[in-house]
Amino acid sequence: MKYDKNILTETLEVYSTAISTMTYFKALKSLNVEFTNGRLYTYQNVPLKSFKSLKNSRSIGRHFNKNIRNNYELG
Repeated sequence: MKYDKNILTETLEVYSTAISTMTYFKALKSLNVEFTNGRLYTYQNVPLKSFKSLKNSRSIGRHFNKNIRNNYELG
């Protein structure tokens, strides 16, 4: 886990069959998700609470599909 208090970002390498990394930008409330196929998507207006719930979930891929994927705008 990498955390930069100056930029207020948090980047995580994820152990998932679908997702390789996630970066959350606290000031922008945006979440970058890089998939194992190399595609990168940015989700807008993601509350910190939702990101924390995602990163602490038992199955990040399942939690992402259920709570993030179709619930936040792509940017």
